[in-house]
Amino acid sequence: MADINNITLSGRLTKDPEPGNNFTKFSIAQDVWNGKESVTQYFNCIIFGKRCNFLNEYCKKGDKVMINGEIEIKLYNEKYYTTVKVLNLVK
Repeated sequence: MADINNITLSGRLTKDPEPGNNFTKFSIAQDVWNGKESVTQYFNCIIFGKRCNFLNEYCKKGDKVMINGEIEIKLYNEKYYTTVKVLNLVK
């Protein structure tokens, strides 16, 4: 059986999307309850192709979005960096 790398998140855009050449970088904040208090988690995301056009045109800082994609975790200078490669986006 093949391994599955799939993540679905909902949250709010932390800033306006940053358009690039056929891709857009953005981040979302998600509030979660840890049993004692609300804690905010941040996810850096990247979206490609026609989906980035939708994000750039219709979404701005503070908008609630739901994403589905693959999570990538890298170790750099003894720190872990998480990026979500977005496959689907819903506003």
